[in-house]
Amino acid sequence: MEFKDISSQIADVASRYHYHKPPELLVYLQEMLSRILRFVKDLLEQLHLFNSDFSDTRMVGNLMQVLLYAAGTLCALVIIYLVFMRMTKLTQLSRLARAGASGSEMLLTSQGWLAEANSLAQKEHYKSACRAAYLSFLRLLDEQKIAPFSPTRTNYEYWYQLSKSREIQVAFRNLADVVELVWFGNKQAERADFERCLELIESARPAVDKLAESNGAKNLETVS
Repeated sequence: MEFKDISSQIADVASRYHYHKPPELLVYLQEMLSRILRFVKDLLEQLHLFNSDFSDTRMVGNLMQVLLYAAGTLCALVIIYLVFMRMTKLTQLSRLARAGASGSEMLLTSQGWLAEANSLAQKEHYKSACRAAYLSFLRLLDEQKIAPFSPTRTNYEYWYQLSKSREIQVAFRNLADVVELVWFGNKQAERADFERCLELIESARPAVDKLAESNGAKNLETVS
């Protein structure tokens, strides 16, 4: 059996083939990917997580253990960060509640503090005006028998005590945030901050009156 000589045809096809060189960027990326894969493979072998010579079922277990350790460490760091931020927040809130506390504050009514706030705002002392508005709201809660006033009580304690009314809680939290920002933060208090405090107080008044009436009705039922 004879085979036909087709070398001439092969040479003819080869002569007409033109190799297109790939882009240099693609070649570079391929080389970098190969290096990264080799590095990961060598690292896993050093950690005894992978062996190219044979299959070891312990590889999966060891890899999962490393991933669990990494996830646990990450979660622990997140928890520590959140606790630190929360403690910092509570410290600032406590400072805000105690800042400038004196016997004279106990004597002013909610309307008295509101008048003081407007007076300070007219003098463009917006930082002190915001805090005066904040104290006006605390005195209002005290007068309506919702939350007794105490200069040493933190905002978090007030917020917790206002859990009976979500609307009052939200207004108080937003009010405390504004005052805390201008009192302890780097923000310069402005007229808009003071007006925001007044808006929050006014928005909470209907809920305050409603809760006060509800508490009063319950007290009457208890007495009767």
